[in-house]
Amino acid sequence: MGLTQPITRFSDIPASPEAQARLASVCASVNDIDVWVAGLAETHVSGMVGQLIYTVLKDRVERVRDGDRFWYQNYLPADLRAQYIDGLKLSDIIRRNTPIRSEIQDNVFVIP
Repeated sequence: MGLTQPITRFSDIPASPEAQARLASVCASVNDIDVWVAGLAETHVSGMVGQLIYTVLKDRVERVRDGDRFWYQNYLPADLRAQYIDGLKLSDIIRRNTPIRSEIQDNVFVIP
């Protein structure tokens, strides 16, 4: 799936030393750590989640995309995608479909 080597020690967990120590205090071994807890404890990559959760989400989204015969990239010509879709942001969609214009920033997922 694209993950690094298996974790065998608490110090191998890509997280802060404090998170490693907390996990070690409640788990007898790294094999006892719940996958969700381990994923949340990891140092964030891509700004929002750790490597484990990122890899799982990426795999799921790619499988949904690849298995969806109506996925826009499977049937829309490249010139139409380039003209109307590529580079489109959620803020563009909001501005097109509501009276909201300058009240929102370009990246609506970040609070200014």
